[in-house]
Amino acid sequence: PHFSPPLMADVQDYRAQVPTPSYYQQYPQRPDLQGHFQRQTTKLLE
Repeated sequence: PHFSPPLMADVQDYRAQVPTPSYYQQYPQRPDLQGHFQRQTTKLLE
């Protein structure tokens, strides 16, 4: 898809405003989520 230059500028402005550390803080939650689903599946298997 081709984005119009104004839209690309808006996206870059948005990225500049959003602090990246808070975005990366989402990743440590991934293993917890995986463990949660594993517990769910073991419950189903029992």
